[in-house]
Amino acid sequence: MNNSPPRPGSTPALLPPKPRRPLGNVAKEEIRRAFDLFDPSGSGSINAYESLKVTFRVLGFEERKDEIAKLVAESEREQSDDSQGHEGQHAAHPGDQTARDGEPSPRSRVPLQEKTLDFNAFLSIISKKMEEPIPRGEVESAFRLFGGTRDRPIGVANVAAVAEELGAKLTREEIEEMVLQALPPDQLRDTVEKLRRNKISPEAVRVTQEDFERLMRRRSE
Repeated sequence: MNNSPPRPGSTPALLPPKPRRPLGNVAKEEIRRAFDLFDPSGSGSINAYESLKVTFRVLGFEERKDEIAKLVAESEREQSDDSQGHEGQHAAHPGDQTARDGEPSPRSRVPLQEKTLDFNAFLSIISKKMEEPIPRGEVESAFRLFGGTRDRPIGVANVAAVAEELGAKLTREEIEEMVLQALPPDQLRDTVEKLRRNKISPEAVRVTQEDFERLMRRRSE
């Protein structure tokens, strides 16, 4: 394993920013980095179901498959309406065209597991979800998803296990940095220095439920 400490800020933290106002550039950059994690080949499109399932779970939302399907369908309708509104300016992809005479579009008949999202669609769906408030009880539930409790902090192994379970293709270094980003600023600086001097290993870094809740509050300000 690479023993050099990860560079804070280069990958998303455990939870992307969750603003109560329109997304700013920093939040969009966080979502872009999340999108890129699901698109290692740089194709510009990602699997809709897998990417949303993983992202929602990290955000603390437990969305059922039918709820994700509804969000994707709404996004497709918005894209179709936008394409029709700009007819003559941009050529729409044939699969995104709404069929005439009330017939469903070819894209709407594609199974959810086979549907893809471009960045704009992913950004739109995640942005709307991030604007929903998360009750304290759901914050605790999100922490428990990583195997943590009030008395049991989480670390690299917990996040790696959840990433593997959800099929998220994250490197060990990315997971280590996600854990670091959940630490309070003072503790983060001290921990990075200890990692740099090889006084501790990345596996020794722990995030408490209090740290997790603080991260949630900080990202919603």
